[in-house]
Amino acid sequence: MAKAKGPVQQNTVAVRIFPGYLKMMRETHGNISQMELALMVGLDPGYNSITKYESKAAGTLPAREHAVSMADAFELEGTERAQFILAAGHHPDEGTVVIDGVVVYDFELAANEAPIIHAMSSLAA
Repeated sequence: MAKAKGPVQQNTVAVRIFPGYLKMMRETHGNISQMELALMVGLDPGYNSITKYESKAAGTLPAREHAVSMADAFELEGTERAQFILAAGHHPDEGTVVIDGVVVYDFELAANEAPIIHAMSSLAA
Protein backbone atom coordinates (compact mmCIF):
# COMPACT_ATOMS: atom_id res chain seq x y z
CA MET A 1 0.00 0.00 0.00
CA ALA A 2 1.12 3.52 -0.71
CA LYS A 3 1.77 5.96 2.08
CA ALA A 4 0.67 9.59 2.12
CA LYS A 5 3.22 12.31 2.64
CA GLY A 6 2.73 14.94 5.33
CA PRO A 7 0.66 15.12 8.48
CA VAL A 8 -3.09 15.33 8.74
CA GLN A 9 -3.83 18.90 9.77
CA GLN A 10 -3.27 18.81 13.53
CA ASN A 11 -6.48 19.54 15.32
CA THR A 12 -7.77 19.58 18.84
CA VAL A 13 -9.51 16.23 18.37
CA ALA A 14 -6.25 14.34 17.69
CA VAL A 15 -4.42 16.16 20.47
CA ARG A 16 -7.27 15.35 22.86
CA ILE A 17 -7.77 11.66 22.04
CA PHE A 18 -4.25 10.40 21.31
CA PRO A 19 -2.79 10.56 24.87
CA GLY A 20 -5.41 8.23 26.34
CA TYR A 21 -5.48 6.06 23.24
CA LEU A 22 -1.70 5.52 23.38
CA LYS A 23 -1.82 4.60 27.06
CA MET A 24 -4.68 2.16 26.45
CA MET A 25 -2.77 0.58 23.56
CA ARG A 26 0.34 0.11 25.71
CA GLU A 27 -1.72 -1.55 28.42
CA THR A 28 -3.79 -3.81 26.15
CA HIS A 29 -0.96 -4.89 23.84
CA GLY A 30 1.41 -6.54 26.25
CA ASN A 31 1.41 -3.96 29.06
CA ILE A 32 4.45 -2.30 27.46
CA SER A 33 6.10 0.31 29.68
CA GLN A 34 6.79 3.81 28.40
CA MET A 35 10.53 3.07 28.47
CA GLU A 36 10.12 -0.20 26.55
CA LEU A 37 7.99 1.51 23.91
CA ALA A 38 10.48 4.37 23.55
CA LEU A 39 13.28 1.85 22.95
CA MET A 40 11.15 -0.13 20.46
CA VAL A 41 10.35 3.05 18.52
CA GLY A 42 13.90 4.39 18.57
CA LEU A 43 13.27 7.33 20.90
CA ASP A 44 15.42 8.37 23.84
CA PRO A 45 13.75 6.77 26.89
CA GLY A 46 15.47 9.23 29.23
CA TYR A 47 13.82 12.19 27.49
CA ASN A 48 10.29 11.17 28.61
CA SER A 49 9.34 10.91 24.95
CA ILE A 50 6.34 8.62 25.48
CA THR A 51 5.27 10.58 28.56
CA LYS A 52 4.88 13.74 26.47
CA TYR A 53 2.68 11.87 23.98
CA GLU A 54 0.47 10.62 26.81
CA SER A 55 0.11 14.08 28.36
CA LYS A 56 -2.87 16.11 27.21
CA ALA A 57 -1.17 19.17 28.66
CA ALA A 58 1.84 18.73 26.34
CA GLY A 59 -0.39 18.64 23.27
CA THR A 60 2.30 16.75 21.36
CA LEU A 61 1.71 14.19 18.63
CA PRO A 62 4.45 11.85 17.38
CA ALA A 63 6.10 12.14 13.98
CA ARG A 64 4.55 9.77 11.43
CA GLU A 65 7.59 7.48 11.48
CA HIS A 66 7.23 7.11 15.25
CA ALA A 67 3.46 6.53 15.02
CA VAL A 68 4.10 3.80 12.44
CA SER A 69 6.83 2.27 14.65
CA MET A 70 4.41 2.27 17.60
CA ALA A 71 1.78 0.54 15.45
CA ASP A 72 4.45 -2.04 14.55
CA ALA A 73 5.37 -2.49 18.23
CA PHE A 74 1.69 -3.12 19.06
CA GLU A 75 1.46 -5.47 16.04
CA LEU A 76 -1.54 -3.56 14.68
CA GLU A 77 -3.02 -4.46 11.31
CA GLY A 78 -5.85 -3.32 9.08
CA THR A 79 -8.38 -0.87 10.45
CA GLU A 80 -6.89 -0.94 13.94
CA ARG A 81 -3.51 0.14 12.51
CA ALA A 82 -5.10 2.87 10.39
CA GLN A 83 -7.10 4.14 13.40
CA PHE A 84 -3.94 4.38 15.49
CA ILE A 85 -1.94 6.27 12.84
CA LEU A 86 -4.89 8.59 12.19
CA ALA A 87 -5.35 9.20 15.93
CA ALA A 88 -1.66 10.20 16.04
CA GLY A 89 -2.48 12.93 13.51
CA HIS A 90 -1.15 11.32 10.33
CA HIS A 91 -2.57 9.81 7.17
CA PRO A 92 -2.79 6.05 7.50
CA ASP A 93 -1.93 3.81 4.61
CA GLU A 94 -4.19 4.35 1.62
CA GLY A 95 -7.68 3.07 2.33
CA THR A 96 -10.69 3.32 4.57
CA VAL A 97 -11.10 3.49 8.34
CA VAL A 98 -14.40 2.18 9.70
CA ILE A 99 -15.37 2.59 13.35
CA ASP A 100 -18.57 0.96 14.60
CA GLY A 101 -19.79 0.55 11.03
CA VAL A 102 -19.27 4.23 10.13
CA VAL A 103 -16.70 5.32 7.55
CA VAL A 104 -14.68 7.96 9.38
CA TYR A 105 -11.85 8.30 6.91
CA ASP A 106 -11.48 7.26 3.29
CA PHE A 107 -8.75 8.39 0.92
CA GLU A 108 -6.56 7.46 -1.98
CA LEU A 109 -3.32 8.89 -3.25
CA ALA A 110 -3.04 11.05 -6.35
CA ALA A 111 -0.16 10.55 -8.78
CA ASN A 112 1.94 13.06 -6.80
CA GLU A 113 1.18 11.10 -3.57
CA ALA A 114 -1.03 13.87 -2.21
CA PRO A 115 -4.06 12.45 -0.39
CA ILE A 116 -7.49 12.74 -1.96
CA ILE A 117 -9.89 12.56 0.98
CA HIS A 118 -13.29 11.10 0.13
CA ALA A 119 -14.77 11.08 3.62
CA MET A 120 -13.70 12.23 7.05
CA SER A 121 -15.95 12.30 10.08
CA SER A 122 -15.20 13.82 13.46
CA LEU A 123 -13.99 11.33 16.06
CA ALA A 124 -15.04 13.72 18.85
CA ALA A 125 -17.55 12.40 21.31
